[in-house]
Amino acid sequence: MKISDERVKGDAKLLQGAQYDKWFDDGVTSGNFNIHPETRYANLYDDMWWEYVRVDTHISNRQK
Repeated sequence: MKISDERVKGDAKLLQGAQYDKWFDDGVTSGNFNIHPETRYANLYDDMWWEYVRVDTHISNRQK
C-alpha cells in the first residue's frame, strides 16, 4: 500500500520523531527489542531501530 496523502505522511513523520524522542529519553537499546544479527529479517523493529540509530548519530554529531 502506498500512502499518497502528504498530510498523513507528515503526521507519520511527527509521530515517528516523537517515538524516537521517547526512546532516547528512556535510554532504549537494541536489547529492548531483541535485535541481533540472527533476527535481522524476522524482527519487525529492526528497520525502525536502525533508522533511530541514524537519527541519534546525526543529532549527537551536530551537538559536538
